[in-house]
Amino acid sequence: MIKYILFGFLFVNTLFAASNKNIEDLHLTQNKLQQILWFNKGVLELKNNQFNKAEYFFKKTLDYNKLPSILNIAIIKYKQKKYPEAIKLFKLLSTSSTIDENLYIYLSANIYLFYITKSHKYLKKIKSNFSIIMDSNDRSKMILADTYIQ
Repeated sequence: MIKYILFGFLFVNTLFAASNKNIEDLHLTQNKLQQILWFNKGVLELKNNQFNKAEYFFKKTLDYNKLPSILNIAIIKYKQKKYPEAIKLFKLLSTSSTIDENLYIYLSANIYLFYITKSHKYLKKIKSNFSIIMDSNDRSKMILADTYIQ
């Protein structure tokens, strides 16, 4: 009899533990989906030149999608002609550690810094990492080519 009670207790306890894990996983999935939704809303608002709304959504996604969110906030500041704020954010993204995490963001940040400051040092930074860029995907190479064509 004690065996059956002990077995029943362990069985019910195992079910509750599994149930709690599934609930935690569900909350994580919902949070991730919410972050994706906010980021996409930010992109839509940016496309529609609704800069304050876009910035609001990108700030909400900083924990989930840090580098792309910062890049988009910097682009908003650039489009609003708030150049000192834009430069500060773009400089955060133009570091060598960004190359390892996201080459596209590194290239974009340096190109925007070049557009704002007209300083060739940002193009030289890109050129100094040319071997990494050439090993990258085609999208990054197209950005680089478009910049030199302009």
